[in-house]
Amino acid sequence: MDYVAIIAMGLGVLLLFRVISLQSQINELRYELRQSGNQPVGLSTRNTIAASDNTGRTLNPLEGDQDAALEARIRELLASGSKIQAIKEVREARSLSLVEAKRLVEQLERQS
Repeated sequence: MDYVAIIAMGLGVLLLFRVISLQSQINELRYELRQSGNQPVGLSTRNTIAASDNTGRTLNPLEGDQDAALEARIRELLASGSKIQAIKEVREARSLSLVEAKRLVEQLERQS
């Protein structure tokens, strides 16, 4: 009886590792799909920060003063050498992934 429980637990652990591996592969595929989308994540034509959804389409940026204030704050952080803090603030303000937020901050940094 003890052997059956040990075997069942071992199989459960193996299945758990397989599920984690498959989830990792799914996340990688989602990232690749986002990268191959028609419109890249980046700045909108108004030179303001734009977000994207999971399909890679550009979403409407924040309107008016909020967007300008966020961009000004990010540029201020970049000027003071706080790139990590700038990425954190973009992530919070736009609900972006780390990769997307980093890409936006780097794009603003290149424009400066």
